[in-house]
Amino acid sequence: MTDNYSFTDRFVKLLAKHPYICAFAVCLFIHPFFLGAVENIPENALLTECILVLLSAAALLFCGYKKGKINKYAALGIMALIACAVPFLAKRYSASENRGVWHFAGGCVLTLVVMFASDWKNNRRQMFSLFILGTGFFLKLYYVLGTSVLVRQHDVQTFDCGEGHAGYITYLLTERHLPDFDVRVRFQFCHPPLSHFCSAVWIWFNNNICGIDLNQSRESVQMLPLFYSMCIVISAYKIFRHFKLEGAALYVPLAVVSFHPQLTFYSGSINNDALAAALMAGSLVALLEWYEKPSYRGIIKLAFCIGFGMMTKLTAALVAPSTAVVFAIVLYKNLKSEWRTILRQFVVFIVICAPLGLWYGIRNMFWGVPLLYVQELPEGLLQNISGMPFKERITDFSLSQFNSVFEQWMYTTDDGYAGYNEHNPLIAIMKNSLFSEYINEGNFENMPGIIKTAKVFFWLSAVMALIAFVTMIISFFRKNKMDPVHKLFFGSFYFLNVIYLYKMAYDYAFTCTLNFRYIVLTVPVQMLFAGIMLDKLKTSKPKAYNIAKIPAGVLTCTFAVLSTVVYLAVCYVIPE
Repeated sequence: MTDNYSFTDRFVKLLAKHPYICAFAVCLFIHPFFLGAVENIPENALLTECILVLLSAAALLFCGYKKGKINKYAALGIMALIACAVPFLAKRYSASENRGVWHFAGGCVLTLVVMFASDWKNNRRQMFSLFILGTGFFLKLYYVLGTSVLVRQHDVQTFDCGEGHAGYITYLLTERHLPDFDVRVRFQFCHPPLSHFCSAVWIWFNNNICGIDLNQSRESVQMLPLFYSMCIVISAYKIFRHFKLEGAALYVPLAVVSFHPQLTFYSGSINNDALAAALMAGSLVALLEWYEKPSYRGIIKLAFCIGFGMMTKLTAALVAPSTAVVFAIVLYKNLKSEWRTILRQFVVFIVICAPLGLWYGIRNMFWGVPLLYVQELPEGLLQNISGMPFKERITDFSLSQFNSVFEQWMYTTDDGYAGYNEHNPLIAIMKNSLFSEYINEGNFENMPGIIKTAKVFFWLSAVMALIAFVTMIISFFRKNKMDPVHKLFFGSFYFLNVIYLYKMAYDYAFTCTLNFRYIVLTVPVQMLFAGIMLDKLKTSKPKAYNIAKIPAGVLTCTFAVLSTVVYLAVCYVIPE
């Protein structure tokens, strides 16, 4: 590495060594500029941002001048142009009704500047990956800024109603202790408290220490799920890199994960889904590292990921069966050598993971709450689909269900009932994986072009999902960088998630049960197998790889662009 790029070298090494900390630091840094919503942007934020832009531009131009990359007059000329452009753009920004779009565009430009100002030749993979992660992050930030903390949420309700996830957060914040009653009497209080505790601490700190208004502190709590969703993307990158994926084999799966709508939706959701998925994704990374080199440090990291995941949401235990299979295989391989050490590591894992994951459920048993209690829904809901036999629900692929690419729910009109409930789990998750259950034609009443775009997005995504599933099956049975244990772990984890969703659909016959948010980690798993197949083609059949990477890249870029367009439109305000 040359001296000219010593700073870039340190920057890349910092990101590679502490990506989660860096992501959290970024969220903390931008938090005072937004406080979770466009409406909460402080009056002095624009001035501060303009000063930072001017200082950054001056520093970059000065460094370029000192390194001989630009002469003095060119640097002064460019600085003069920037100095004129900043106040002009600031004035346009102030008059805009869609300031979030400006921040998204500015974030993308910033990511490009960082990328091209780096040592591109020596850090091509890192910088291009940073561009994919960075642009995906700014799309998520845009969604957070344009989405109220009480809009498009799952089971959140309001902070002052005493129920729902928001009510749970308020209870912990005001009462300063865990529920001391039968949690079944309060909607959603049955969940383990880690996510709600983190949100309560965040609100308390902002309100009491930073002096931020309570409602603004509540709105800003979305910075936490924004961070959690980025942790999922970072974990996916670490998984892909664990198998030394490069080029298209890395960028294609990473772009799909980074721009997947479910993670954009996660970034604004203040329930416990995002943190639970982030910890599960972290456990996948930790298990890969431990399997490669079994150590106490690795097993402790894995135990905390799964334990804290279950302390967030019990469904994080879905990773446990696949993990147990890997444990058994590693123990069997070491029966003639270090089996005592492996067994001691297992004991350490259980001692850490079991109490963390189960203490809240065991505590609630004193009030008669079953250990694996699931929140019950009231009778008489329009979304109840128990009247249709389960076999009919999962085998009905009638074309009428595709008349709309948005999820359909029964609703009432003046003349009675109209519409229908989504009932096929596969069709339902195809729809809400892209648009959730809250985004439909009503969001785009004055945007007919976006509705057409959404239809293209749906069918493109369906084709890509089918291709990814087929490549996963092929990669599973063919020799590649994944050994049989890797395949068994990721394959079993994937199908356990799918089985869990169908089991939920059987036990709880409601449309809300058929939601992709419960199995979001199937995306990085599928894309891992897709990346493995591309990598295999690259080494065994270079000509086939050169042919395959073009349509793969085109599909992925189109997916990312359509995802961006749709979610920009979701929060876009049409000027009157």
